[in-house]
Amino acid sequence: MDSRYQYRYIPLTGTSYQIGQQQAAFVQTDPALRTFFTSTPQEWIDSNYAEIAALYLQFCPGLLEEVQGIADGLSVAPGQIIYHLHTYLKPIHCSHFALLPQITRCGRTLVGRNYDFSPETEDMRLCLTRLQGKYSHLAFSTLLLGRADGMNDRGLVVTMSAGGIPVSNKPGMTPPLQKGLQFWAVVRSLLENCSDVSEALQWLRQIPCGGNPILILADKKGQAAKVEVHGKELAVEHADPFVCATNHYTSPELARYSQPVMSNSQVRRQLMLDLIAQRAPSITHDDIRALLAGRYPQGLCNHFYKEYFGTLYSFIADPMNGSIEICFGSPAVNEKHTFTFEQPAEVQVFPVELPQADGFAQFWG
Repeated sequence: MDSRYQYRYIPLTGTSYQIGQQQAAFVQTDPALRTFFTSTPQEWIDSNYAEIAALYLQFCPGLLEEVQGIADGLSVAPGQIIYHLHTYLKPIHCSHFALLPQITRCGRTLVGRNYDFSPETEDMRLCLTRLQGKYSHLAFSTLLLGRADGMNDRGLVVTMSAGGIPVSNKPGMTPPLQKGLQFWAVVRSLLENCSDVSEALQWLRQIPCGGNPILILADKKGQAAKVEVHGKELAVEHADPFVCATNHYTSPELARYSQPVMSNSQVRRQLMLDLIAQRAPSITHDDIRALLAGRYPQGLCNHFYKEYFGTLYSFIADPMNGSIEICFGSPAVNEKHTFTFEQPAEVQVFPVELPQADGFAQFWG
């Protein structure tokens, strides 16, 4: 497995249809990506497309126009876009936390996050999306149209992890818990339509989620919350003065769904709790960087990329000053970059190293 990859920063601006055309131009540069992205089976389209289109209209306004822009740019029917197949019901192993101002030295809310998976199935794109009529957002894309996590220009931050074995239509995964949307559609819907934690919580109580994400929400008003989702069931924990999550539910309402709990998920959660216990009320950016970049089990960084458990990026979001400090690739070996909503409107490329490590059996056990 090659350890050298690259991330792209992609600005997307205009109407939904215009952004779809921009996405299509990106897909056209890679024949293999074009083949994959237009490969939804006709049988699935006939059985499901009308129903998922109705969900988009209600909870992801504008997405159908973006899909149409992509389809027209690729000269295919809208139903062929593979996003629908995987969105309508990917294993994500992550660690994330939100700290309120009373326990940070800078006196601002900070959100820390490591995203662990494999580069073979990721977009490797950070997008600044300025969609007319919606909140602009700076976020990592999934299947081009979805968003894994990020921040909008109103100061709402959304991050996620899977509560146990992730939900997917693929063999070996947890089957969909209800008819609904995958996390990447939910996250994008939140970033485009909600200005703060209160609005996001209201939105989440309406949108049908077919999966088991654990979301952390934070905003520039000093609010933060963890939302554990299991199909129709939601459990909300408001930050007091922090929240954290890995890959198991901890709420009394949903903990029963995470049995047995992966030992590495427990260890990663304890590392975050230890940081807070040892460094509050004066937690610094350097404290957070050290936790994100430290190699497991001393920190949250993993290099098991072949096994789909390697750190692809980490970040510290600061919603009160509208910036995100991002390390593309493993934070143990790559540089950090700061992004704001004043980024230049041009594509940027960031080479990264993803060093493969041994010892996954011990980590998983």
